Amino acid sequence: MDNFRFSTGCPAKPSKLTMPYKGKKRKLILAIDIGTTYSGVSFCLLEPGLVPEISFVTRYPGQLHGGDGKVQSFVFYDRDGNVKAAGAEATQDEVEREAEDNSWMLAEWWKLHLQESCHLESIPPLPPHKNPLEILTDFIRYIYSCAKNYLIELWGDSTSWDSIEDAIEIVLTHPNSWEDAVQQQLRQAIVRAGVLPDDQDGHSRTHLLTEGEACLHHCIKNLPIKLRADLKNVVIADAGGGTVDFSSYTTARGGKISPTARFREVAIPKSVLAGSIHVTKAFEKYVRKHLAGTRYEGGIDRVTREFDKTAKLRFRDNSQTFYINFASTTDDDETLGISRGQLKVSGAVAELFFAPALALVIDALDSQIDEAQALSDKVIQAVFLVGGFAGNEWLYTGIKSHLEQKGIDLFRPDSHTNKATPHGALIYYLDNFVTGRLARWTYGTDCDPIYNREDPEHQKRKNSSYEDLSGHLYLKHGFGVILPQFTRVEHNKLFSCSVVRENKRKEALEIITVRILAYRGGEQYPRWTDVEHDKWRVVGEIEVDTSTVAKTLRPLRGPFGTYFEIELNVMLDFSLTELKAFVQWEEKGKLKRHGS
Repeated sequence: MDNFRFSTGCPAKPSKLTMPYKGKKRKLILAIDIGTTYSGVSFCLLEPGLVPEISFVTRYPGQLHGGDGKVQSFVFYDRDGNVKAAGAEATQDEVEREAEDNSWMLAEWWKLHLQESCHLESIPPLPPHKNPLEILTDFIRYIYSCAKNYLIELWGDSTSWDSIEDAIEIVLTHPNSWEDAVQQQLRQAIVRAGVLPDDQDGHSRTHLLTEGEACLHHCIKNLPIKLRADLKNVVIADAGGGTVDFSSYTTARGGKISPTARFREVAIPKSVLAGSIHVTKAFEKYVRKHLAGTRYEGGIDRVTREFDKTAKLRFRDNSQTFYINFASTTDDDETLGISRGQLKVSGAVAELFFAPALALVIDALDSQIDEAQALSDKVIQAVFLVGGFAGNEWLYTGIKSHLEQKGIDLFRPDSHTNKATPHGALIYYLDNFVTGRLARWTYGTDCDPIYNREDPEHQKRKNSSYEDLSGHLYLKHGFGVILPQFTRVEHNKLFSCSVVRENKRKEALEIITVRILAYRGGEQYPRWTDVEHDKWRVVGEIEVDTSTVAKTLRPLRGPFGTYFEIELNVMLDFSLTELKAFVQWEEKGKLKRHGS
């Protein structure tokens, strides 16, 4: 009933990174990196005839001396759910006092709530009556307005902004593990925040990118001077606040890594909840137990914030001793390790806060290295470590020591390590280095197979068979694989299968709905959708108006009388960072296409 047809499109567009912009009109590209703890924006103004330059928004409201291109991912809400403060302003003493006086609720680490599989018991709850999408929308609205005001100040007036506001494109990054459902929330938030319109033009100006792939682009443009001559296969480890993301690549044409190289994925990108916030949570758990029942119990939140801002960043080895401010300089308690208002924390104790995160990172890194060899027969030669957590010397040393035992180099790019994601996202937009990716899961559509008496599986399912209008015997709950898991997908390569819909009435074929399903189990070619129910997910539905072609259908004869049928091609494009689905059919001698 359903035939599978595979086709290839046109080659990828040429590089724009080092060439003068060839467009006829100015265009502004904003790359927004919303992190668990800190967020940032990079921008590039494309002007006809000029080579693009990438810059960062370096000032946000509430920052005393300007920032380093990052701002806290905080939002304060009042009891009615209104935003009262966000970003750096939410950390100001007067705002915190007002928040306490008026019972405002702070949304922090809220990004992790967007992912259904996240272990919510380990992260702060959301403010009452607020869901993750609403907070995401509010924060995107906030950080977009910050970028707008920064650029208006930079350019001197609002004239330039007004002239390009309708030509702004957004690159929004997200953790490697975020897929279809969360990606849709990101797109919804862009629209709800009023950044881009909810139409085809607005949707086409929104680009989603994994943080791992963004960091690859950053690393390749900031390569260390000394690289082994045969370096081809690398892992990118993006150590952020909430997650550590891993992506593995090899050079596409067999050459060594260079700023002009092109890359293919060699393993499925992964994320692990081992970012720097988990170190903070471990410290908070320790100090709550340490100060429980004492008069210093009310200072736990303050000492935790101080640890987060100071000791956590400086920790190198267990020979260090930290003194963390949190009480009055007159406070002393030798039994608690408090002297002149400072809490003493030995290096041996501090190491306990970091050790679980390092263990998770090393385990995930080993898994990524092994998968690259298993799936693509590629031996990883180097790891590039980026992200805010990458700046911690203890983490860096621990990973380096582990990799040295495997003969793998570890590099930590010097330039903008904590801004690698938004920087790399713009490089991706201008000059996409990745020419091939691996399908994360198996994708396909509902497709009942014709009964085959020689197939043991079909024999078992004989009771679920039915005779269609053409007189053939089919089995219910069939699945047509369009894109198998681990398939390497090159740019502009489409995967498709044909499906046939039939009915006794033409009118019933004027609107057709096609489901796109993802299978997340252990079979590369699953056959039935009525088993392993927890492994299936509907990732999209395409409703197609086929009324014009339906009117032209000729009647066919079957054992049950006259009927009509229409053939459609269900097509998947996974060549970019998002899965796109289309339905194609022939109408009046021309191919028509509709989809996401």
